[in-house]
Amino acid sequence: MGLQHASAQHAEADSLMGIIQYTTDGELTPDTSNVLILIEIFDTYRFVEQDSAFKYASLALEIAERLNFARGILIATYSKGSMYFTQGNYQEIYDMAFTALQQADTSKYRAEQARLNQLLGISYASQGYYEPGLRYFMRAKNMFDAIGNEMGAMQNLVNIGVSYLKTQNYTKALDIFVRIDSLRGLKPATISVPVNLGFIYYEMGEYQKAEYHLKRVINFEGEKFDRRSLGLATFKLGEIHLAQKQYDQALNFFSQSIEIYEKLGNKSEKLQALNGIARTYLLTRKLKQAEDYALQVYNTALEHNALPDKQTSSETLHRIYRQQGDFQNAYKYLSLYKSYSDSMQNDEISKKIGRLEAEFDFQKKELELINEQRQQNAEHARTVSEHRTYLFITFSLLAIAVVVASLLYRNSKLRKKANRLLQEKNEEIEAQAKELHKMNELKNHLFSILAHDLRSPLSSLHGFITLNEMDSLTQKEIQKLVPELVHRFQYTSNLLNNLLHWSKSQLEGYTVEPAEFHVKKLFGESTEVLNQKAANKDLSIQNNIDEEATVYADKNMVDLVLLNLVSNAIKFTPKEGRIEVSSSQDKGYTTICVTDTGVGITEDQLATLFDTHNFHSTPGTENEMGTGLGLTLCVDFIKRNKGKFWATSEEGIGSQFYFTLPSKKP
Repeated sequence: MGLQHASAQHAEADSLMGIIQYTTDGELTPDTSNVLILIEIFDTYRFVEQDSAFKYASLALEIAERLNFARGILIATYSKGSMYFTQGNYQEIYDMAFTALQQADTSKYRAEQARLNQLLGISYASQGYYEPGLRYFMRAKNMFDAIGNEMGAMQNLVNIGVSYLKTQNYTKALDIFVRIDSLRGLKPATISVPVNLGFIYYEMGEYQKAEYHLKRVINFEGEKFDRRSLGLATFKLGEIHLAQKQYDQALNFFSQSIEIYEKLGNKSEKLQALNGIARTYLLTRKLKQAEDYALQVYNTALEHNALPDKQTSSETLHRIYRQQGDFQNAYKYLSLYKSYSDSMQNDEISKKIGRLEAEFDFQKKELELINEQRQQNAEHARTVSEHRTYLFITFSLLAIAVVVASLLYRNSKLRKKANRLLQEKNEEIEAQAKELHKMNELKNHLFSILAHDLRSPLSSLHGFITLNEMDSLTQKEIQKLVPELVHRFQYTSNLLNNLLHWSKSQLEGYTVEPAEFHVKKLFGESTEVLNQKAANKDLSIQNNIDEEATVYADKNMVDLVLLNLVSNAIKFTPKEGRIEVSSSQDKGYTTICVTDTGVGITEDQLATLFDTHNFHSTPGTENEMGTGLGLTLCVDFIKRNKGKFWATSEEGIGSQFYFTLPSKKP
């Protein structure tokens, strides 16, 4: 069946090649019809011979650009970009599509521009930027809906569903894909739908349903469809069997996935299947085979600077060497894993700023095009006005007066409309510029915290280890230094925990998962973490929350808020002081109050305490250190759960921090 299919594709391509026009020198004629024929040839090879498809798409784009053939450039850019997507070259997709849209006339070729917006969404989403990707997918869907292109609208509905899946909004994602599957059924154009249903059910832990949908893909008997779907389906089937400890089946599916990606030339997604094999061998204690595969992934990721794969493979290698008893290498790859994890978080922030700058440039270009169009409209209106004036002079002065008045009125409306559009674009650009400035300030502040507050405890630990290795410390000195090191690393642990939560929330990746629960029980469990800290200062912590007090919010977020507020109260309360956590309920809301008998807060400090773009920190009563990041997290998390946050204080007497949350599910 495969040979017959390939033969049919070649016959179709040969037929199209027969109508291409050539010059007397045997070169392709630079003609618009040749561009469109080359695109048709690309379509015949797209799903069966990736190299040939890429060649003809590139040739079509080259000729279209030489001719300045606007529509041909847009179509060829989309065709070549789709090949880069198959290869996993996502940055190249972004550069091509963004450049083509910047140069396009926004009033023409709406279908072609919709496809390029879809490509931009793919370039963002494939690199993990699902929020901006979602915006482009929605824009593309709306454009396809406006021109009645049902297939294009459906494809972008699929992309929207994938974005919800990646941001862990499984309910919305499942609703979209079940609806598409019931309406469309399984066809070459909808082959990605059961793939995504398999991924969603896998994340929800429903392995039987996930396996059913993924096997629909690998058993599909169609011809022209995206073979990347097979690679994804077989990889995820390997993950399912690995999770169920069915190791032979897992290895089989991972191997099938690798073979498919090798045929597609997709080195990026092949690495995850290789790492799947390494993890399978690790779990079956075949450590030498596990090491070979994990090193292959790691070295390839180093060669292509694939940061996520460097992170996953270094973690796998750490676990392998730890089981082998090779603690030197285990420590090496654990350090690399932590370094890559930190780099990925920093890279997320830097890339988001870069994307904002690119979108700012794009909006600026759109504004320039609007200004240019307004000038052309005004020039055209003036020409028409002069022409009509000359025509009507011979008939009647009255007719001239009527025409002039009509034109003036029309020009006035055009100017008002253009000015309104210009003002709206200016306001949009100013808002983006302010957001970009804030993001830069946040990034710089975050890096300064990392540079300053992490260096000190690590330097102390390095010095301690060095002195200990040199036998320069007595037992008495060691006993004196260890508590200080423990204190420093408790602070560092709290800092890292808050930083990770804060950076995740700032990158729009923190999903709120509300539920109804009793606050007193939650705080009682959390108090265990703080009891020793309070005991060191002879402080009492009283849990006076009403037994029946409930809130409807994200439990983990509320837990972190309570820990930060009580930790701050301990920090700023002198020895033998008192800390009380109480509750009240009114009009469907529960209010939690953390009261302390500490040093209090001045009016000036209280006025700037909740500025989320600056981190405020003051040493505690025993010079405890902090960054101010914990309070910023508290404000952010309470707002995300539809609550309010405020504080009162009297200097020298104590402080009260309040937050209010819904008592029940709406």
